[in-house]
Amino acid sequence: MDTKGWLADLLFKRKRYSEAEASRREQWTGRQKVLGECHDEILMSHFWVARCLYGQTRYPGAQTLWKDEMSKRGDRDGKPNKGRLDAMFWAAHVYFTTDYFKEAEDLWREELAGRRALNRDEDRDILDAIHWLARSVHSQGRHEESEALWSEKVTIRRKMSGSRDIGTLDAMGWLGWRSQSRKSTLNVNE
Repeated sequence: MDTKGWLADLLFKRKRYSEAEASRREQWTGRQKVLGECHDEILMSHFWVARCLYGQTRYPGAQTLWKDEMSKRGDRDGKPNKGRLDAMFWAAHVYFTTDYFKEAEDLWREELAGRRALNRDEDRDILDAIHWLARSVHSQGRHEESEALWSEKVTIRRKMSGSRDIGTLDAMGWLGWRSQSRKSTLNVNE
């Protein structure tokens, strides 16, 4: 990693997003002159500039960069590109944060399908995609569907780490929260 990238990482970790963005943009510009527009290192700088914009709540700019990255990263050897799936996850996150739940759902469904084609189910990225897909579905009022997704996440976590693992317990907490909120809704409507 070069000095600008190292500095940007340090600034980002300290939540100094504006300064991290400036350092990443310098890195991006310098690399682009040498490597061209679609090289993996350029796209990675692209990705991190978008993360810095997201950290500053500059969502439209972040969304534009992630969508651009998604269009530039194609499948490799018939398998989804992990960088494209990462950009898709964050583009969906912008939609979710700005209350565009259906758009977020569509991207998370596509991301989940891509992650499953790339990895086995016991993968952290798959669990994150299931979690956020469940939240977007829940936010649209489709509670039974979200509950099924959280149940799937609990099942996968148990297979991966057992019932007492913190990740499994967290997944069970989301499922319990969903079940409790459904009971509250039923009691209010009766």
